[in-house]
Amino acid sequence: MRWHRDLVARKWDYTSRGRLGRPSTGTSVKTLIVQMAQENPGGAGAARVRDRRVHGVGDPAHCGHQPSTPAGRPDLAEFLAAQAHAIIACDFLVVETVLLKRLYVLVFIEHGSRRLHVAGVTAHPTGAWAVQQAATSPWTWVTASARCGF
Repeated sequence: MRWHRDLVARKWDYTSRGRLGRPSTGTSVKTLIVQMAQENPGGAGAARVRDRRVHGVGDPAHCGHQPSTPAGRPDLAEFLAAQAHAIIACDFLVVETVLLKRLYVLVFIEHGSRRLHVAGVTAHPTGAWAVQQAATSPWTWVTASARCGF
C-alpha cells in the first residue's frame, strides 16, 4: 500500500505551483464582515466576529468593533455543547482509488455521539445528487430516543 500512498502524495503535491495555502482575505471583505456584525449584533456571525473566530479577519477591535459578549448569553462553544444532541452536519470526503480516480463520499455526523454515517458515493457530485442522497438516506440511525426531528 505504500506505493499507492506515494502515488497519491505525488498527485496532490502542489509545491511547484508557487505560494501554498489559502489566499488572504481582502481588506474590503474584512471591513464588510465587521460592518455587518456591527449592524446586526444579535446575528450568529456577529458572535464569531466578536470572538475573533472568523478566518482572516483578525482583531475586530482594530476595525472599530469592540469584542464583547452580552451578559447571560452563551458563547458558540457553550451553545454547541448544549445542542450537540440535536445537531447533524454533512460534508464530503475525497477518496482516491487505486487508479487515482477521485470519488466523493457524502457523510453525515451526529455531533452528540460523534457517529459518522455514509449517505452516498459518486465520482461527480452535484447539488441535486446531494439533496437526493440526503432525502433518501436511511434515517433509521436517528434513534427514537434522539431528541431531534426531521
